[in-house]
Amino acid sequence: SFQLSNPVFYLRSSLFDKISITANATLNPYDYDSSGFPVNHLFSRNGKFYWGRISNANLAISTSFKSKAKDTKKEEERKMQMNEILTDPNLTDQQALMDYMQQNPGEFVDFNIPWSVSLSFSLYYTQQFKPDYSGFEKKFNSNISVNGSFSLSPKWMFTANGYYDLSTNKIQMFQMNISRDMHCWQM
Repeated sequence: SFQLSNPVFYLRSSLFDKISITANATLNPYDYDSSGFPVNHLFSRNGKFYWGRISNANLAISTSFKSKAKDTKKEEERKMQMNEILTDPNLTDQQALMDYMQQNPGEFVDFNIPWSVSLSFSLYYTQQFKPDYSGFEKKFNSNISVNGSFSLSPKWMFTANGYYDLSTNKIQMFQMNISRDMHCWQM
């Protein structure tokens, strides 16, 4: 009976070539009854035009800083490889790959960069049924992530990754890695 799926709106932009902004929202265009269940009234509530309700949304803002590469030729090669990965038509979600790389920096150690720091802030919003089915309740959650790395020596790299939940005011995750360049592989 519901012929239109919930449209999803997506925005991705950058400011000053340093700050990356990503946002998305899901709009539910159907009206709902007093218990919060959807009814088949598309963009209409009580006979009047109704935009719908945002059922969930998120906003992510991130930035990163890094030192200059030790070897500029290696850095250009790495950028070309990364560009090939991000423009590969078989890769369905480039943002998921970038997020994975940010969350698992120990797996992507670049010994050519002496130090780097990245910061990100995320805000999540959702509307959920109340436990008594008397409508919706709005929930917000936010967090800050910090990733950093620095060279201990030309072949040793230290990385740290932390995640702080602003809703609970607790560190949710903290990880440290030490990597060694073994020429053909990393330890």
